[in-house]
Amino acid sequence: MKIMKKVCFTVILCFALIHLSNAQSSERLDELLQILREWPTTPASVTHVIENNFSEMDQKILFDHFESRISNQSRTPWTGGGEMTYLEVQENASLGHIPIGGPYQLPIGIDVNEFICADDYDETGTLYVLDFDSAIFGTIDPITGMAAPITWTGIDNAEFVTGLAHDPTDGQIYIISAEQTVIPPLLTYVTRLYTVDVLSGEVTLLGDPMVGLAGIWLEIDNNGVAYMADILMNALWRLNLDTQTPTMIQQYEMDLNFAQEAAIDPLTDKLYMSSVYYDFTLGNNLFEVDKQNGELTFLYHYEYPSQFGMLSIPYYEPLSVPISNEDIVSIYPNPTSTLINLSIPQDFKLMSVSIYDSTGRLITITNQQSIDVSELSDGVYIMNVLSPTGIYTKKFIKN
Repeated sequence: MKIMKKVCFTVILCFALIHLSNAQSSERLDELLQILREWPTTPASVTHVIENNFSEMDQKILFDHFESRISNQSRTPWTGGGEMTYLEVQENASLGHIPIGGPYQLPIGIDVNEFICADDYDETGTLYVLDFDSAIFGTIDPITGMAAPITWTGIDNAEFVTGLAHDPTDGQIYIISAEQTVIPPLLTYVTRLYTVDVLSGEVTLLGDPMVGLAGIWLEIDNNGVAYMADILMNALWRLNLDTQTPTMIQQYEMDLNFAQEAAIDPLTDKLYMSSVYYDFTLGNNLFEVDKQNGELTFLYHYEYPSQFGMLSIPYYEPLSVPISNEDIVSIYPNPTSTLINLSIPQDFKLMSVSIYDSTGRLITITNQQSIDVSELSDGVYIMNVLSPTGIYTKKFIKN
């Protein structure tokens, strides 16, 4: 009897300790999230702030919380036309694409071993990127996620590279950086504007630093007009590339800290922005931005704390008339046990073929017209065929 009582007491004590530990962890989590919401202005990402300023125990509490919210988020295959390329840096740097017009739920992406903080396409479809960790400039394949660095010189190690933009009017690549500095008696930021030669990697500083601004992203529209978000004053600026003169468009009441990236739609010339803070809720948000007055149109809120290090839109052709998938793209044999073949017109520009299972999990990406599916489990699969004119979706059965 005494042994039984001792066992029962031990079990009760264990449950009580677990309950107390969970309550303490929950209370600490609330404290940590509040600290993040009140974090001082910085060009660094949420991940960098946590890894460099919090204890290992607090890091585990935060990242476990983020992971639990990520795992509860449903993902869907990419089924849009013109697309935004994104890199979700909060979830192991996941590269993917979302339709410009929605739905904006993130599809299952490709893991990329890079912490990219800025990007933009040029008119040839080359995607240029900046790596935040090591200030590396280069390119990345938007389909496979393979990165290729370009050796460059001219950026001081004390500067945070934060923005990259391609000027469609002359093909020039521009970069901005933000650096914390002391201008007596104040501790402030300065933003510098550069051009970079993509062949030689030579970086050229343009004009004097913009004092009192911490630029976090840079975009250039179809008319060669540059736009920049500043996290020190929480403002949107129009930037004259010739004189390096900023003109404020709108100062926001919301906190733009961690407003990591933006994109210009090359077809409509619309500006889109991704921002982690909105109404002081930790989580990623997508907006359309009025370039004239800075007014924000809310598009989507991601419940988990995602953060876009990349957001850009490649050049694509408008869909003037509805396209019949059956007339342009077909697959055979269907059902199949070995190969699935793609039948497309001779002048069809095939960019990639993505195959997803019925849960939305990405199985493979290729640019081949004949794909070996013999190793796949039996079931129904979705095939997205990407071309400059849009995405054509097919279903096939593996048996």
